[in-house]
Amino acid sequence: LHKDPGDLPISANRRDLVWLVQSCQVVFVVGEPGIGKGTQIPQYLFEAGFCGNGKTIGVTCPSRMRAEGLATRLNMQMNPSFKGEMKSQQQTMPTNINYVVDSVLVRYILKFPNLDDYSVIMVDDAHERNLNTEILLALLKKIVKQRSDLKVIVNCGQEQVREFFKFFTGAELSEATNGPASSLPMKAGIIPILGNMQSCPVFYLSEPTADYITAAVDTVFWILDEEKAAQQMTEMIHNNKKSGDILIFLPNTDSALQAFEIFFNRYLALGEQVPKLHGRLLHRGISLEKQQEAVQPAPQDARKVIFSAEIAERVSIPGVVYVIDTLFCQKRFYSVSTGMNTLCKRPITKAHAEMRARSAKICPPGENAKVYRLCTEDTYAKLENAPIPETSLQNLAPILLKLMALTVSNVLKFDYLTPPPPLRIGKALEYLWALGLVDIETGQPTSLEKVRRVAELDMDPMMAKALLDASSFGCLSLMITIAAMNAAITDSGDLLWVKRVVTHRGMDEATMNAKARFDSGEGDPIVWVNVFYAYSGFAGQTEKERRDWCRRNCLNYDVVASAVDIRAQLAQHMQAFGFPRTETLLMPLNLHEQGGNHEESKKVRRCLAAAYFMNAGKVGKAGEEGWCTTPAGARVFWHEKCVVFKQPGSWVVFADVTRYAGRARASVVTPVERPWFGEFASHYY
Repeated sequence: LHKDPGDLPISANRRDLVWLVQSCQVVFVVGEPGIGKGTQIPQYLFEAGFCGNGKTIGVTCPSRMRAEGLATRLNMQMNPSFKGEMKSQQQTMPTNINYVVDSVLVRYILKFPNLDDYSVIMVDDAHERNLNTEILLALLKKIVKQRSDLKVIVNCGQEQVREFFKFFTGAELSEATNGPASSLPMKAGIIPILGNMQSCPVFYLSEPTADYITAAVDTVFWILDEEKAAQQMTEMIHNNKKSGDILIFLPNTDSALQAFEIFFNRYLALGEQVPKLHGRLLHRGISLEKQQEAVQPAPQDARKVIFSAEIAERVSIPGVVYVIDTLFCQKRFYSVSTGMNTLCKRPITKAHAEMRARSAKICPPGENAKVYRLCTEDTYAKLENAPIPETSLQNLAPILLKLMALTVSNVLKFDYLTPPPPLRIGKALEYLWALGLVDIETGQPTSLEKVRRVAELDMDPMMAKALLDASSFGCLSLMITIAAMNAAITDSGDLLWVKRVVTHRGMDEATMNAKARFDSGEGDPIVWVNVFYAYSGFAGQTEKERRDWCRRNCLNYDVVASAVDIRAQLAQHMQAFGFPRTETLLMPLNLHEQGGNHEESKKVRRCLAAAYFMNAGKVGKAGEEGWCTTPAGARVFWHEKCVVFKQPGSWVVFADVTRYAGRARASVVTPVERPWFGEFASHYY
């Protein structure tokens, strides 16, 4: 953020890059992170005339945070008077440069299959290989065959360029390939960009550790030359007194909170024996304000210790000199045999580790940067080089719906970047059949119009079904609110409720009491409606007052405010689908007045039962934790953030079930009645 664009490594390649894009349909830009690809290439192409005749340059990113950050940075560079920040899933500059989350562009292609408004599409961070990026690249390959004037730029690492090149051109990448390869069926070119990362020493453990969280905190104090340093490190910096911030990579929010708690207690115990430190958390669940606080420079008399989960891998943090990498991440896998997701910690890849190390490598020369990897060197050598494509790990139903909406007649034979296992496609088709969206015998949509609507909503197919069917249950307004809250909560990493006390142990008492104020005993979605309605009562007040209200009620302001925006967008979608514009469509209803409106909430519960019947269970005997048994015999416990039902014999549906820490846990639980399944899902039960 603080660099002059002219000092970025990519500026030396400006002329060659523009010429290559003018000469080729597809260009692969190979270079390390932090060289300016995301902001400078769109500027170069804009100034070269690629936005002529009203055309747009599109830049896709795998995450909203990345899109917002690049859009804000570019606006500051092209418009010096700009002081704000861009916040949405689509960022449009006055210069016709759009930054979009890749899923948003896939949804846009549903309406405009040839991308006629775009002259250039640049896929940033293609190496991350998430599900929407995989499908977007496949769709772009199809579009460039039909539009010879469309330019596609793929930003990737050296490890992936061969695979991407072969996918688009059908030819192997020669070692000598550099510049345009005109003899190929599709004219493609490659341009390597040399970076400015300095080499820095990397240290490994002399023997494995069973507790990487404690080892990470031990390493912090070893860096600070304290006598309680972990004795298993191969080498440390006893004589280096240079101040510099410390960045710790942890696999998930819970481990970041746990490490922060251990660090804070030890720091307080040491008192003046250690220099002044500012501990900072950096993960998706905290507010944008807190995220910015974590990446801003530390005061002159202090240094930062940043505990990060996920976010820091995608941003450059000035001032970081030391990187401590646990070499673990948290991944979600979908099991086709159980229909459950599994959330587990697993080792990262070497490419991932290099991305984490860049925060130290981009610090100014002379800072004596170091990287500490909390594994042995032999263990590191055994890590995979690149990640497994998401098409082999996730539920493919949402992606198959989008392909069907684009009239792909055979999803098994579609030209995927990485073809998914046939079993995953088969299970996804069964899932869509159960929802009434696909004919199980032909594999074709039962209604192309409904499939297109579900795909355009870009949400879980069960939630989309509930939303589209809500009018027939008489609860459309409430379901729009529930769908908006669900989207905002999912995007935040499932952090609607904010703890008053920073701890890794569940909810604190204040948070539980705050949640109880909105609970009418009819499920998490009804709690969401009550939260949304109460927040809407502050719509005419200032942002500060709304933030204070959220703080008093232990609510994440960014999540609730985002839900308001999403709800307005969903209401527009429903109107575009032909649902009438009514007051209840545009404003939520209050279910919490005078103890709740049970007739209205019953309509919602029936609607959810008709959509989530595959995720159902019978409540077991009361105990310390609530749980249910699914029709398949699996025992599922409630997530700690759910409303807990302990009425044996009653039935519930839930939005998702994820296995972690040895247990399957349900989220977004709603009480229902068993006869409803026979009414709405007799084909399944």
